[in-house]
Amino acid sequence: MTNNFANLNIDSKLIKALETEKISIPTAIQEKTIPIIFENKDIIASSDTGTGKTLAYLLPVIQKMDVENKSLQVVILAPTYELVIQIQRQIESLLKNSKINIISQPVLGSVHIKRQIENLKKGSQIIVASSGRLLELISRKKIKMHTVKTIIIDEADRLIDDNNMVQTKAIIKTTMRDRQLMAFSATIPDKAKNKLAEIMKDPEIIHIADSTVTTLNISHMYIVCEKRDKIKVLRSLASNIENLKAIVFINKSEELEVLTDKLKYHHLKVDCIHGSWRKSEREKAIRDFRNNKINLLVASDIAARGLDFKNVSHIINIDVPEDPKNYIHRAGRTGRAGEKGISISIVTEYEVKFLRKFERKLQISIKDITG
Repeated sequence: MTNNFANLNIDSKLIKALETEKISIPTAIQEKTIPIIFENKDIIASSDTGTGKTLAYLLPVIQKMDVENKSLQVVILAPTYELVIQIQRQIESLLKNSKINIISQPVLGSVHIKRQIENLKKGSQIIVASSGRLLELISRKKIKMHTVKTIIIDEADRLIDDNNMVQTKAIIKTTMRDRQLMAFSATIPDKAKNKLAEIMKDPEIIHIADSTVTTLNISHMYIVCEKRDKIKVLRSLASNIENLKAIVFINKSEELEVLTDKLKYHHLKVDCIHGSWRKSEREKAIRDFRNNKINLLVASDIAARGLDFKNVSHIINIDVPEDPKNYIHRAGRTGRAGEKGISISIVTEYEVKFLRKFERKLQISIKDITG
């Protein structure tokens, strides 16, 4: 692996910005994609949650931009409010700490459109957007896309599925044909790759093996108990693990609030995120978890999609995930940026066989710590 970002020809200003976030060594996805992005090639890239995909495209894209040109140059599409804000925050951090003078703005359907139009009048060189609101503003001629040089589709598997492909293609068609198009996601099925290839120019396909992050930084464990005792075990973990900051995963979204209420009843600092909740409710739970007002966040795979948290010490599975990829996606939310993390599954005797399957498939060891 490349020793540092200088060897990838990243500008010293951006390297300094990375150092303020204690990032000095490129991840595998960054090492693979950055040189190709500098060559202006189209890319379809997949690597696991927590492997640095956002920086993999932001670093070279920001560096390639013409700072003096105040027109819109880069559009980043993301499927959820949380991911748009997350990407925007990362951009703001890079620009502030590198002292690079570029204007970036989020464009979201949940924000009052008149206020958004006023903000856009100030000019934007980068826009991070949800597809629906972006298309609306394009149709109103409030955003001009003919100057766009780069489009990034984040969580591409969602943005090109049957529900979103029409909007995504419509946005791409508003740009000039010589623009660079990139797609990033944790997983991109073959069907999705084929759809992307139809709208790209000979894309480079990059895939980083799923087991990278889980093998290097994360210890995998499980505790066996009766199904009725799972919450009791979780309460015990919450009481006995020092400085615990954990995401608790269950399989069914409809059970999120039930589990959360049971944990609150026992005076645990906990909340949950539900895909159907109002934006303000989701924001509060996420903000409280980030600010350590709560140390347990209950989520399903769908509800947690696109969220990125720093300093998560543990992943706790109340329900065994349905397949190895889901196990990786969950576990990959701890052990980030070189830190160590722990994934604990609370299972019944019957469910142990699924963990054994994950061990074989992912080539990892999941240790029994029942005691």
